[in-house]
Amino acid sequence: MKKKWFAWLAMLLSLCLLFSSCSAGGAFEPALFQVARASFSSFFNKATNLLSGNRPLFLDDACRFSLVTDGTCAEQVDATVNAILAKTGVDLKSSTDDSNPKFRIGLDLTDSITNADYYIGFSGEDLIVTAKNEPMLRQALLYFEATFINGSRANLGDGYFYIPEDLACFGEKNDLIDEEGSPLYTIIYPENADKTSSAAIGSLRASIMAASGVNLTLQSDFFTPDNVEESREILVGLTNREESAAAATGLDHASYRIEISGNKVVIVAANGYMLQKAVDRFTELFIPPRSADGSGEENRLALPISFSLFYTESVLLLAKDRYTPYTLIYASDIDTNGINRIDQFVSTFNRITGAHLTAASDAQVSAQAATGKEILIGKTNRSPDITSDTDWSIAVSGERIQVSAGSTTALRYALNALLQQIYEYGMKQNAVAESNGHPMAIDLPLVFFPTDIALQGNVPTTTPR
Repeated sequence: MKKKWFAWLAMLLSLCLLFSSCSAGGAFEPALFQVARASFSSFFNKATNLLSGNRPLFLDDACRFSLVTDGTCAEQVDATVNAILAKTGVDLKSSTDDSNPKFRIGLDLTDSITNADYYIGFSGEDLIVTAKNEPMLRQALLYFEATFINGSRANLGDGYFYIPEDLACFGEKNDLIDEEGSPLYTIIYPENADKTSSAAIGSLRASIMAASGVNLTLQSDFFTPDNVEESREILVGLTNREESAAAATGLDHASYRIEISGNKVVIVAANGYMLQKAVDRFTELFIPPRSADGSGEENRLALPISFSLFYTESVLLLAKDRYTPYTLIYASDIDTNGINRIDQFVSTFNRITGAHLTAASDAQVSAQAATGKEILIGKTNRSPDITSDTDWSIAVSGERIQVSAGSTTALRYALNALLQQIYEYGMKQNAVAESNGHPMAIDLPLVFFPTDIALQGNVPTTTPR
């Protein structure tokens, strides 16, 4: 029996040497040799991978696994599938065939992960890529592509793709607090942080304290440690660290960025309003609340060593740099008292923002000529069909802000409520101090609303003294 095996091996070795010598010497290689060489190459590839404990995701131009996703990170999933297709020529497709193992991509496919990591590996017969939230699942897919499709552990080619059968890859992470309960990170904030940004920074520290029972050190960027590159820092806002400046590149008034690279965490936005949103998102992702009894894994907080999230919110930009793209349009049948209320609104709007808001009736500016960026007062000829059971309401339809009121008195309440929102949002979005004079006598060069803003109310039955 052993002699037969040695004979087979000797013959295969001879053929391999013959094929390679033909190729190296430039000799003509018969078509039969070409087919045989390809067959033997495929055979040795399969044998090598089998002996190495690798499982074929694809083999001989055919899928051995069926793709199953839950719809999370759809764009990144498509990018990963396309990257595999480019290297193998095989399209990984979804299938309802239960006979095949599954390549599962989605959230919460295993209980062995935390908010700060992900898992890539086998679970039973299925290969899974999973995390507890969408941004970390995106990180997992990026790592899978960089490592197993384009990187040093890639084992794929024309018609085949192998994955190590013992694969169990977790995302790397750093503890936020050590086993003795001492903080490992310091929160760094800009020395000149405005009121809204300071509130965002304080809320982050409070959230970590509530989740872990540990207070992280809070320090101004005025103080720079000798080993700043090695220090573990959470940089919140536009600090003087170079990582903050790099992450702030490309941000506009309605966006933020969260970056984690090694021992540096960067949470940055162009204004305090969006910085608070960034802090809230960071907390939601990586600072889970403590369990009801104050015990459990939730207390051991950790952060991934690699993470990137850029977010832009859809907003209504009311004013920027003392200019407003909006026009106020009122119903042409509005009475004199209503016109007076509108004049007062326009005057106060101009005083708050420094921008001139033009007012006109719906008869003066046709709906066809309008840009769509309009504050509509009353039932104009292009008012959306908005119903309300209250005396007044403010709602958004596209880029239009609709102010509806059942009477002139109700209109006063509605316009005052809208001005109050403009003032409050502007105070959060600009690094300014409170006015010492009239509460709205302040120049706010930037004011924007979320697109889902909605207000309503009733006129009080009695007027307070």
